[in-house]
Amino acid sequence: MSTYFVVGDIHGKAQMLEELMTEWDGKAQLVFLGDLIDRGENSKRSIEIVKDYVDHHGAVCLSGNHEYMFLAWLDNPEERYDHYRRNGGDTTINSLLGRPLDAPVDGIADAQAVESAVPDLVAFIRSLPFDYETETYYFVHAGVDLTLENWRETSDYQKVWIRKPFHEAENHTGKWIVFGHTPVYGLLNEPVGTEIFGFQIRRWASMGALSMVESSMDCSWMIKASSMTMSFIIQVFLPQTTEEAGMDIFHCKTPCFLI
Repeated sequence: MSTYFVVGDIHGKAQMLEELMTEWDGKAQLVFLGDLIDRGENSKRSIEIVKDYVDHHGAVCLSGNHEYMFLAWLDNPEERYDHYRRNGGDTTINSLLGRPLDAPVDGIADAQAVESAVPDLVAFIRSLPFDYETETYYFVHAGVDLTLENWRETSDYQKVWIRKPFHEAENHTGKWIVFGHTPVYGLLNEPVGTEIFGFQIRRWASMGALSMVESSMDCSWMIKASSMTMSFIIQVFLPQTTEEAGMDIFHCKTPCFLI
């Protein structure tokens, strides 16, 4: 069986990403679930790191909703800048243009400046797919619309933005759906800052950005969920036919998911 090293929402945390990647054994298939940019201190470097893994190590990187907003801003800055700014976009704009993160941003002029300054990184973001599928797993940033007669007809927009309609539905796809996007506390109805989650797994498993999970198809699991500056998680939505799994908490320091 193939092994996958899955990395969730990075959000500009380039140093944390570099530390994480020392855990990769160089053999497992790398999958980045999107949201490389915004909010953190070095979005440019985060893109460069992931691009290098895609170009030279066979990694797969998906688009997240923050890449979606970034491109919407570039393509229509007059109408889309305010929405992007409210979601942390100024940090990425300033990072790509080599300015202090709190520097003033001109939402219209800076769109052209970014296109001119880092055309290779913009092209990379434009090339990102919205999903990645294997015989067993379906990787996506946010989820799919399980209320559709054919879930594969989920729009690209929903693949990077969907929340409750996906989280609350039954998984009849026959795939283990691996996704990020939703903060730990949002999914589990826990207060911000909660460090450890212990629960039985039935339809999905959830882990924090400072966690690593090792699993096998016999449904043995070890999970630790921790909080950090980024409170986003990687999750696995199990097929409905999967038997209920037990769970043990263990200690680890890597923000990834190994399956």
